[in-house]
Amino acid sequence: MYLKSWIAATIAVPFSLLGAVFTNYSATAATFLVKAAPNTTLSTLFPSSTLLTQAQTSWKEFSSSEGKFAVSMPGTPKQETETDDEGLTSHSFTVEIQNPDSAYLVTYYDVPEFAKATPEQIKELLDGTPDAFAKGGNAQLTRSESIILDGNPGREFEFTSTEGFSGKGRVYLVLDRLFLVVAIAPQRQNIERFLDSFRLL
Repeated sequence: MYLKSWIAATIAVPFSLLGAVFTNYSATAATFLVKAAPNTTLSTLFPSSTLLTQAQTSWKEFSSSEGKFAVSMPGTPKQETETDDEGLTSHSFTVEIQNPDSAYLVTYYDVPEFAKATPEQIKELLDGTPDAFAKGGNAQLTRSESIILDGNPGREFEFTSTEGFSGKGRVYLVLDRLFLVVAIAPQRQNIERFLDSFRLL
């Protein structure tokens, strides 16, 4: 199971929180994301046959014109786009490394109803995402706080799994697009380098 699928499952709860308000897309999102990886834990994130080693990595900026973001990653990301039967599409960009085990991911979802959300609904979504992320990945949320990126609201959070992995993530809501930017790595400086490099285009 790849990091992308694990993250997809973990953000199902905040989508569900808004299901009563955004009756169509958010309900579809919750259903799709729960099915994506129902019982995944962090120990399954690193299938050795697909990973780079640390010696093979080279940090460089990656940009997505369609995603309207740029970020520095230790390698060329694997790009995946998936659309379920209800029309919900996820876009993921992942670099996974072994020795030491690390993963860096940007994923985003477009949900038109988010552009019409009230401040209270946006707060509920962003407050719920870090906790849902941790619970979905069988991890413990250790910190969460509000952040801003170019005027767009977000949350920064840290987590530790029962398998001993630790990581840090940031979630941003940019109009109707929800971004998740997550790093799992033993080197704190690499986590910060990745997260701090994320920018909107």
